[in-house]
Formats: sequence, C-alpha cells, structure tokens
Amino acid sequence: MKDNKVLQVMVLMLSILATVKSYAVDIFNTEADVPSSQAAPVYANTLCQSGPLPDPLSLNDALERSLCNNPKTAESWAEIKAESAAVGSAKGAYLPTFSLSGREVSERSETNVAGHREFDSVNSSPNYSADFSLNWVLYDFGARSAALQKAKALLLAAEASHMDTLQSVMIATAKDYYAAQAAAGNLAAATDMERITSTSIDVVVSREGHGAASVGDELQARTAWLQAKTDKEKAENTLENDLGVIAADMGLRPDSHINLANVQEGPKPDYRFKESVSALIDEAIKIHPALLAAQAQFQAAEAEVDQTRAEGMPSLSLVGKASRDNQKVSEGIGQPYFDSVHNDRYIGIQVSVPVFEGFTREYKVREGLAQAEQKQDAVSEARQSIELDVWKSFQSLKANTNNLPLIERLLDNTRKSYSVAEYRYENGVGNIIELLNAQKSLADAEKQQIQALTDWRYSRLELAAKIGVLGLNN
Repeated sequence: MKDNKVLQVMVLMLSILATVKSYAVDIFNTEADVPSSQAAPVYANTLCQSGPLPDPLSLNDALERSLCNNPKTAESWAEIKAESAAVGSAKGAYLPTFSLSGREVSERSETNVAGHREFDSVNSSPNYSADFSLNWVLYDFGARSAALQKAKALLLAAEASHMDTLQSVMIATAKDYYAAQAAAGNLAAATDMERITSTSIDVVVSREGHGAASVGDELQARTAWLQAKTDKEKAENTLENDLGVIAADMGLRPDSHINLANVQEGPKPDYRFKESVSALIDEAIKIHPALLAAQAQFQAAEAEVDQTRAEGMPSLSLVGKASRDNQKVSEGIGQPYFDSVHNDRYIGIQVSVPVFEGFTREYKVREGLAQAEQKQDAVSEARQSIELDVWKSFQSLKANTNNLPLIERLLDNTRKSYSVAEYRYENGVGNIIELLNAQKSLADAEKQQIQALTDWRYSRLELAAKIGVLGLNN
C-alpha cells in the first residue's frame, strides 16, 4: 500500500510538472517580437516560399529572394529570436521558483556488535521521500530590473542590426542586378552595332563594284565588323558572369535561367532634389538602423553595470519547504526499528548579504564601465560614418542625375551624326574614316547611356540605404 502511495505521489508530481511546462511555452509572449520570416521587416507578408522565377525577373523579385535565402539575414534573424528569449528569461526572474523531488529506494541496514550478539539488528524496507521547495526573491536593489533593461536593449539592438543587414543585402543585390541589367543592355547594343557594321560592308562592296570605293575601304569596314563581333562576344561573357552572380545572390545555382527586365524600363530621374543634404543627414541620424543598434548596445552596457552593482547588494527572499519521508526509527543499538512518517515544513524570509567577494565585483564594475565607454565611442563612430556616407551618396546621386540628360543628348547627337555619315558615304561625299568614326562614337554613346542610367538607379538606392530608409518603394 505504501509503495503504491509513493508511486501515486511521484506520478502526480510528474503530471503537475508536465502540465506547467505545456502551458508555459511562451508565457510572456516574446515570440511577438520575432519577425515571421527573415525578410518580414521589409516584405511583411512573405513566408519565404520561392516558386519558379518570374520572367522577366524584376528587381523587387530579386531582392525578396535574396533576403529570404541569404545566410547573413538568417543569422541576424536568429539573433532576434535569441534576444527575445533572453527578455523572457529576465522577466521570469520576477516569478517564484518551485522545485519538486521524489525518491524511493530499497534499503537494508545491518548492525553487528562484536561479542554482544543481543545488540545485532537488521532493517530491510523500502524508503521514500518527497520534497517541495519555494524561493521567491522579493527585493534585490534593482538587479533584476537592470537585467531586464539590458535584455530589452539587446533585443532592440538585434532588431536594428537585422534591419541594417537586410538593407546591406538589398543594396548589394541591387548593385549586382543593375550590373547584369547593364550587361544585357550592352549585349543588345553590341548586337545592334554588329548589324550596323555588317550593313556598312554591304554598302562598301556595292560602291566598290561601281568603282566608287577602294579595296582599302572594304578592309577597314571588315575590320570594324570584326571588332564589333569581338565586342559582342565580350558582352555575352560579361552577361553570363553577372547572371551567375545575381543567381547566387538569390540562393540559386549560377547556371539557373534568368531573364531580366529591359534596362530602359524602370524609374527615370525627375532632375529635382526635394530635400537638402543637411535634411537628409538629420533624418539618417534619427532612423538609421546601424546607429540605433549602436545606441541600444550602449544602453545595454550601462544596464549591465547597474546589474553588476546591484548583485553585490543584499537580497530579500521568501523561502519555504515541505518534505515527507518514511525513514524507520529505533530507540538504540539492538532495538527494533519502527515504522514512522517524518514531515518537515518551514516558510520564512531569507536575507542574503554578500560580505566579501575578493574585490571581484569592483573590478567587474570597472570592466563594465570601460565596455560602456567603448559602446559610447561606437555610437559616435557610427554617427560620423553615417553622416559622411549620406554626404557622399548625395553628391554621387546629384552628379549622376545631372549627367544623365547630357548623355541622352550625346546619344541623340551620335545617332544623327551616324545617319549623316552613312548618307554622305553612300552618296560619295564622305569617306570611310568618317563613317567608321561615326559608328564608334554611336557604340560608345550607347554604352555610356546604359551605364549612366544604371549608375543613377544604383546611386538612388544607395542614398536611401545610407539614410536608412531603403525599402520596396525606393
């Protein structure tokens, strides 16, 4: 009967423990602070479930897949999970702790007294014990409060760092996307130039048949055509390499089939700067995730100093215990053992006062103050870096914006110049050198226009990233 009673008590203890654990999975709802996916802060509704690539692949599609598959974003997302759990742990320190323990053993106790057999005794019986303990820290001079403050600051730092990582991955992917898009545009331009030079050969041969052109003209025209074919081969190779890079950014094999949107499609500049660079710098100082992360790290370091100091102060706790066992008792040596049940209970207040810790706490406080000073210097460094980055990115965007219309005019002029040179040569007024020079100028202008357009688009996104507002609408 006793064995069954003990077994019932132990089963009850285990069932209580299992019930508590099942209902306390996330009692403080810390999972609410964790984004639903590693890309969720930017793509709020995405679950990072990638299907077939869109055709053509837009920049937005490339960015989403890159954020979902980049190991850096996964790592910073996991850091948020860890820090949110740390906040829950810090909150849990305010709650009481309970512990249950139970034991059932088969015990044999034998006593042999030399020369006095009448005092010999043997005791053999199953023994059990059950214990319940309570400990609840009531006051600790702010140690738990500082620990919670530190955990919250580190969570803010992790969230800001994650956003900074997302923006870094986005701008890197955008750069690779625009490079591939420019390479596709250059290939199209090189293909068009190959066609133009081939047409020029036909014109030269036709004039040569009428005695209006020399063999030298034909050789120069064929040289230009071969150069155009060489440029086309180089453009094809560059495009294949750049497509492999953008595929890797999205977590795909480099040989994946990718068709990009036409380089001439997409945003175009309006040639107006709505805000001054000073206003942009002020905005960056307020919202840039890298600076917010550095500031949160500094706050966490200050809270850790407060926690270290408070842990060296007295603490007041409510303690209690209840235990029960069936250890048998005897009046003395040689006397028989009697069944018994022993109950032990107490509840009270416990004061713990650290008296001497070998000066370790004082040195820990000094260490913490030095680390907080480092974090404060990191805040200043981040601010200076952001200010300079915004300034440089603004100047780059301004230059690219002002340069693009000039390149557009240059391209228009070279097209007209080529048409005139072609007409003059066909009608025997111009010479082959004039025609070839016009072809080369047109090819160079087309490349410059494509590069200027992609440079403007990239510098636009780069400025948004340096300010800290890079998102889907930039």
